[in-house]
Amino acid sequence: MLAFSTDEKVIFTGNPQSLSRFWQASEVPAGADVVLSDTEHLPWQPSADRVTVALPGGKGLAIGDPAGHVHILPGGASLADVQALSDDVSFVGHTAEVVRLGVDPSGSLIASAAVDHTVRVWNTQSGQPQAWISHIPGDAVEDLVFSPDGTVLAVLKATSLDLLNVEDGSVAAEVELGEPHESVAFAPDGRLYAGAITGALRVLSRDNDGNWSIQQLGQVAGAIRQLAVSPRGEYLVLVDDTGLASQFILAEGRLGSQVLQFPRPVEEIAFGHSGARAYFRTARWTHRVSLGVNGLHWVDSAFSPKPLNGARIVFGAAGSDTANRAYLPAARNGFVELVELGFPGSAAPGLFGNREELLSEWRQRLGRAEPVALAD
Repeated sequence: MLAFSTDEKVIFTGNPQSLSRFWQASEVPAGADVVLSDTEHLPWQPSADRVTVALPGGKGLAIGDPAGHVHILPGGASLADVQALSDDVSFVGHTAEVVRLGVDPSGSLIASAAVDHTVRVWNTQSGQPQAWISHIPGDAVEDLVFSPDGTVLAVLKATSLDLLNVEDGSVAAEVELGEPHESVAFAPDGRLYAGAITGALRVLSRDNDGNWSIQQLGQVAGAIRQLAVSPRGEYLVLVDDTGLASQFILAEGRLGSQVLQFPRPVEEIAFGHSGARAYFRTARWTHRVSLGVNGLHWVDSAFSPKPLNGARIVFGAAGSDTANRAYLPAARNGFVELVELGFPGSAAPGLFGNREELLSEWRQRLGRAEPVALAD
């Protein structure tokens, strides 16, 4: 048994031997007390209210500012480098404050949206914007998502979706969704999934002539607040407005039977490199969950720092000894750091948690034990 209080500060645990305990969540220590394993995890001074995203592999950070610029800091940036970037106004970004950022899977491109309804794409190597600016009228931009190959940028507004060609900014498609949507996610095959506040799950796909069409895949009871597709495209993970997480098996067109109930709204879903684990981040915790043919199984949790505006979880570089480590951009002592989420267990590929956790997980997969539910 595992349960969280509504403020996520107190945890209750119980085991089959009738041993029950209450735990008090400790605060993440100050930056001076944290030893980072990678010297590339340096940062930005100071402002934590600016929209920020980390590049895949923790290779750097992109920060949008009120003047309409996007600053891209490589790994290992010094304070002198930061100051030089702050002083560089040799290019024209947006003419208004940057409020949304998105990064492509390779980490080579950053998309930005400003309050003046303009969208730009930036090259992370040069730090410069591409030659085009796209004006997206109507509602404010909710999300910016690149296709897996980085050629298409999905610009989500409340009731519509614009698909832009990244090379020149031209509009590939304008799709009227008919009702508000809060989350979209590309699958490896280029299909784009969208979740509506009515619980409708939709998919957009492109035919051989390059035309996009939309169809409804299914319906869940609550409003879909977050969704994400596993790296290999087998599963679509959904979270509704009550914190109920479920897994849609794409090949079979059905929901997995095993679901999880989170105590607080889920702010983000992220996948590791292998796709065997999904990470569900609430206001104070990140929960690590395994995926299987019968649904979702809780593995463990890590207390999380308050992320920067727009920040999302990233993982160590694929193939490195940090590949299975999760990081979250956070502000500490006036600087931005990539803070490692302190999950228990080995960082070796394929090993997560201790022996008892792994045995429990496999008992659940074999149907020999009831799964752990996360409740209030």
